[in-house]
Amino acid sequence: MASCFIETFKAVAKASKLDFQGIEVGVDGSLEKDAGGLRFTKITLQPVLITYADESYELALRLLAKAERICLVVRSLSSEVKLEPNILVEKPVVA
Repeated sequence: MASCFIETFKAVAKASKLDFQGIEVGVDGSLEKDAGGLRFTKITLQPVLITYADESYELALRLLAKAERICLVVRSLSSEVKLEPNILVEKPVVA
């Protein structure tokens, strides 16, 4: 799921011309047992995105939400999916 989300985000960011340094995604899931056995009932995506500029924060937040909506794996799940983004802004190092 994390790999699909990352690749979806990269495509969305490229199309929107968002310059970013990197992205990592943690995923947590809650399991419950029902008549058919165990199943995921809630999944939390925890992307950490590093951007270069403060002014890209809002765009980055919108694009992370868009990536969640259009990610093939996320869209294929019947469980609840929650997005908990963390956006860090780092200034490029000038040598």
